[in-house]
Amino acid sequence: MITKDILSILISHFNDNDWPFGVNEAKLYDRSSVSKDKKRPGWYIVEIERHRSAPNATYRKGQPMAAYQTYWMRYAVHQETGKVENLSETSDEIDINDVDVEGLVDEAIEEMVGLSIDLMEDGKYSICDSVNKYEQVISSYEEAATFALKIANENADDYLMMIEESTDISEDQLNQLKSECPEYFKVKIINEVDCLGEERERRDVMGDKGGKKDKEKGQKQNAEKQKQKSITKQDKQPKRAPKK
Repeated sequence: MITKDILSILISHFNDNDWPFGVNEAKLYDRSSVSKDKKRPGWYIVEIERHRSAPNATYRKGQPMAAYQTYWMRYAVHQETGKVENLSETSDEIDINDVDVEGLVDEAIEEMVGLSIDLMEDGKYSICDSVNKYEQVISSYEEAATFALKIANENADDYLMMIEESTDISEDQLNQLKSECPEYFKVKIINEVDCLGEERERRDVMGDKGGKKDKEKGQKQNAEKQKQKSITKQDKQPKRAPKK
């Protein structure tokens, strides 16, 4: 009976002052707990369980989160007066066992890397990362793979720096991420370069040599996308110390 009374007071409070984002009456009853405030007689603490995408992970509606954190919205409710106070939320550490590391890396690469391969007039190829502003002339798969490995290593380092600075995980969990993320970055970026190379070769065989017109067309189509990626990277990514 006390739980029902306390939640009824909180519902009235939300009706008068707007409901928290993502919470409704059904979720309140399903995900809340009520306990006495041991320090203040007459007051009760309501905790509402919620989940949010972990820092540096992207959530798309209708899709599972690659990594999420459980937290509790908290309110103090006085049973007699009906007064409600907002309290600071509490949260769990991110459980590394619940983190889809591969999914996190996929999301990171989507924002942090923008690769393309273009045929040049002399028959060689230009491989470019438009987000990081890297470009190199290549004439073999080995050179493309070396370029991809460089991009993978640098982005893995940057991503782990972001995780370390903005995510509440333990040292053991961070060490586990450090051991897994770099390999995912290497495999996925090298695979992306492989796919780009195969597509480039297929287009060349079909007669779409590309050259200047093809490069300009690709740049135009991807301009807005790469611009947004670059802005996102600048917002999220810590500054790298200059290499000596």
